[in-house]
Amino acid sequence: MSQKLNRIPPDITVLCDIFLQYHHHLLPLTESVLRSGLSKRTFQRRYKRWREGGEKALIHGNNGHPSANRLCAQTRECIIELIRHKYWDFGPTLLSEALQEKEGVKISRETARRLIIQANNDEAGHKRGITEHPLRRRRGSFGELIRIDGSPHYRFGEDRPMVCLIAFVDDATGRVTSARFFPSETYEGYADVLKDHLRKHGIPIALYSDRHSVFTSNKDELGRREPRTLFSRACKRLGIELILAQSCYAKGRVERMFSTLQGRWPQLFRVEGINDITVANTRIEEFIEKHNAKYAIDPTDQRDAHVKLANNQWNVIERTCAVWSERTVSKSLTVSIDGQILQIVDVGDQRWSLMKQTINVIRYRDGKLELLWQTPQGEERLLNFKSHPRANLTKPEFLTATAKTIDTEIDRIAKEALNAPNPWLKRHHKEGLEGIERVKRREQKDAQALKEKLKAIYTKELAGKILNEM
Repeated sequence: MSQKLNRIPPDITVLCDIFLQYHHHLLPLTESVLRSGLSKRTFQRRYKRWREGGEKALIHGNNGHPSANRLCAQTRECIIELIRHKYWDFGPTLLSEALQEKEGVKISRETARRLIIQANNDEAGHKRGITEHPLRRRRGSFGELIRIDGSPHYRFGEDRPMVCLIAFVDDATGRVTSARFFPSETYEGYADVLKDHLRKHGIPIALYSDRHSVFTSNKDELGRREPRTLFSRACKRLGIELILAQSCYAKGRVERMFSTLQGRWPQLFRVEGINDITVANTRIEEFIEKHNAKYAIDPTDQRDAHVKLANNQWNVIERTCAVWSERTVSKSLTVSIDGQILQIVDVGDQRWSLMKQTINVIRYRDGKLELLWQTPQGEERLLNFKSHPRANLTKPEFLTATAKTIDTEIDRIAKEALNAPNPWLKRHHKEGLEGIERVKRREQKDAQALKEKLKAIYTKELAGKILNEM
């Protein structure tokens, strides 16, 4: 059986030599079949053809003739012109799809690849390096594990800024469950895509991400390194397990998906005239459906692992995905945030329990604020509050000397003191002037002594040069 699988059909000349030896009974049938690499029935059929027509009879009749499915020269040239001017950045698969959908021309992927090489005058073509990594088994059910990641790329051309595509991809099916474009990879972007996923499908069991600062923090609390980011807090409150990859190779499936999208969506955006984030997000569902129809697979287990959400639970979801900030309550029951002072009211006898306690200030996208306090009994309570703008601090102004300033008053007193008949003030002023004169005379004396000393040690010219440099 192994010999049959490893057979390689020989060249026609070699096959003719085997037929010749078999014809003259120099090789038995079994040995001839084994050397030819053909099955016994094929060997006998070709031996009969060789015996009737010789070596020429073994050459296929279509050899040297053009294929019946070959593109005509005019169609080939039209496709090459389209590749050079319209689809210059399309890959083979995407090109064959675009030609069939938009131009009405159906070609295979391999034909598209050869035409791209011909249009670019690249005989060697693009050779991709192969790196092998161990594969991880896909999860069985939809919603068991959702791979999340963000990918910055020039989606609308290299003359425009890079934008980040944040996408959630199911591990069992490879299906893109939700995706949006954002200027950068931030918590607000992931929160929006997470809410969209929850609205469509429900709460998944686990999310699988890299170690971006959105998902993990280096802060050490109580001797334990725990992620304390806004996203990890939201996942914890929703009951979603957040799993962090140990290396970039561990999440190769989502990286390959982004590579596929980078080779398809920018080109389609250019052809469709989509050139900004707003328009792309309004039409992204259309592109997601096409991607899932082509690349998604069926899960091995048909059960849906998501937990469905009721309509009355969306207030809790919005609060969970908002921006949370911890603040300490002052003795006057106030906290400050974003230039505002929030004064807690209507707490009654719990005033003393709130002092110096940590509460959460929740900021929604529309600017709405909420104060959430976890009581000593472990219950969460929304607090009533009044908002007051923080007083703006003014910078000190340097006033000019006027009759109302102290500088003018001191100048007047000093001037009057010099001309006053008070002998103590006159003596004080006189001693100050004498002290200044004594300092000047001492400096002149020290300079003269230094000059005499230098003249005694060095020559007159060298001493003068040193004194000039000093």
